[in-house]
Amino acid sequence: TLLYTIKFEVGFMSSLFLLALLCLFTPGSSFWKFYIVDKDGNPGANPGLLIADNGRVRGTVCAVSDDDFAIGKGSGITMCREAGYNYVWQWSRAGNNTWPIQHTFPFALSHMDCGRGGQNSFQSCEYYQPLPGDCTHADDVLLTCEGLACPADHFYNNLLDACQACPPGASSRGNSSVACECQAMHYWNSHLHTCMACPGNSTSQPGATACVCPQGLYWELDSGMCLKWSFTLVDRYGNPGMRSGLLVADNGRARGTVCSDYI
Repeated sequence: TLLYTIKFEVGFMSSLFLLALLCLFTPGSSFWKFYIVDKDGNPGANPGLLIADNGRVRGTVCAVSDDDFAIGKGSGITMCREAGYNYVWQWSRAGNNTWPIQHTFPFALSHMDCGRGGQNSFQSCEYYQPLPGDCTHADDVLLTCEGLACPADHFYNNLLDACQACPPGASSRGNSSVACECQAMHYWNSHLHTCMACPGNSTSQPGATACVCPQGLYWELDSGMCLKWSFTLVDRYGNPGMRSGLLVADNGRARGTVCSDYI
């Protein structure tokens, strides 16, 4: 009987230990909610302090090191999505500039890992629930998010910082969409935020943001037209016909250099 009791107690304690480990490092639960508060604790702030709440614990998320919270900003992207935004613009630790409101919160989560590209929800992330002494409020995560998470058939208008309905005949998957998907032979005009018919003999596939021009013509995004461009290399004095030099474009209306942003 004594041997049986010892075996039972050892087995019971081992089970408790394994259960504690599972509680400390586990895939995220849908019961956790996330929001961003300002220095007075008011929700809806951006930027602000990241707060996690599962109904029993409401507190800060700590990152002991740069790699502890964001692997390629993946956890920041996920947290911004959970807080109702599209993506993270910047994250940091509070450091020496802690707010008095931080010290009213316990530590809810730490060592968050949502992968390098982030997840659509916290349910796919891993984390620790910190033990006493694991974190300080200097390690609390501060977030700056961008872009509202929009519902389906809406797009995010960054000029208005608002979600808008797609025009008739267009659709979107919502969330991080900054453009609606137009029907074939149309393209999404990002300046006017609407679907436009492709001009002349140009064509497009459904969901296109530009039209495909006939051979010898090039699509100009600003005007929404197919234009004939010629290209040449000039030397420092503007003489053309060089094998190396400054790239110059000419369409008969405009002549100038080519910006390197997308080359």
